[in-house]
Amino acid sequence: MKQPDGAESLREERPDLTVLGLDGAFSIGEQAFSVVEELFLEVKARTLVEFGSGRSTARLAQSFPEARILSLESGHEYWHTTSSVISEMGFHKRVTVELRELQWFRVGWGMHCSYRWGGFPGSVDAVLIDGPPGWACRGREACLYQVWNSLRKGGTVILDDYARPGERMAARAWKLVFGGAIELEELVVGHGLCVVRKVRHILPQFLNPRLARLNLWSCYRFLRSTATDTLRRRPMPLTGTR
Repeated sequence: MKQPDGAESLREERPDLTVLGLDGAFSIGEQAFSVVEELFLEVKARTLVEFGSGRSTARLAQSFPEARILSLESGHEYWHTTSSVISEMGFHKRVTVELRELQWFRVGWGMHCSYRWGGFPGSVDAVLIDGPPGWACRGREACLYQVWNSLRKGGTVILDDYARPGERMAARAWKLVFGGAIELEELVVGHGLCVVRKVRHILPQFLNPRLARLNLWSCYRFLRSTATDTLRRRPMPLTGTR
């Protein structure tokens, strides 16, 4: 689920998962979720992966009663809350909420801050990427790299928050890495959705020279935003003498 930037805000403004509406703060939105449902139904999704748990996890379980779902979460508190709701609603036998903390790692020439690498189901039909938070450097971009080998031909990936520059840059990187093996479609609904359809399986081309330039630009954006955030949070120094 979408969360505000900064760890302090994450602790203070956690939504109540017992209310499963998706139009609240940091949620995908009801209209966008309806589109997600339709697209996942088109591929007859029986195995789903979700990056970023929350209300949407339970809603996916309700909408796809025959599906097995793996939902990844990076925050301990949010993982505990979502797991409890899934258990209370009786979905725990087919829905796994797994804690995978954020970590830095390199893919090709690029550095990413995303979910710790781990296993996935052998064949994945559909993927919803709504995490990690926007401040995690290229975190959502890395999600497709992690699940690519498990995503079946014809599978669908949906990236939320496509109106944001970081998500648009992720889609540009995916096209450079996977080329004609994927098809991209933008849907203007909610916070913006990018639909990725896997046409065929290939080995990712992480050493594409054009991707190297994109890596440099993304690093510059991350460092600039980090510096700006640090200056905003840091108290102004006192001047003169007392």
